[in-house]
Amino acid sequence: MMMQDASRGRKNAKRNLIVALLMVVFIFCVAVVAYRNFEDWDWLTAIYFATTTMTTVGYGDVIPKTEESRLFTVFFIWIGVSIGFYALYSISKYASSQAEERVGEVLDKIGRRK
Repeated sequence: MMMQDASRGRKNAKRNLIVALLMVVFIFCVAVVAYRNFEDWDWLTAIYFATTTMTTVGYGDVIPKTEESRLFTVFFIWIGVSIGFYALYSISKYASSQAEERVGEVLDKIGRRK
């Protein structure tokens, strides 16, 4: 019974992790395309700015100049950071579920030997 719960928890955690990572990739790609179009930046600059913004590094060497991209940046920061934290949570939950399943396996083996 304990093994089945751990396995189910691991499957749910894996699914949530995949969804979170897909969300990160999606919002990142949207931001890159948006900055490319709003600011007429080349791909590398758009990727660089989206990365520094989403990771909250924000060096300040590249900044949006149009009102559209500034407004987009406000929403991108809130959404991107939130999704980023959710992805980190999902990674830790998945790692925790794997450890829990392994501990359950060990406990089951110990219990069978007695």
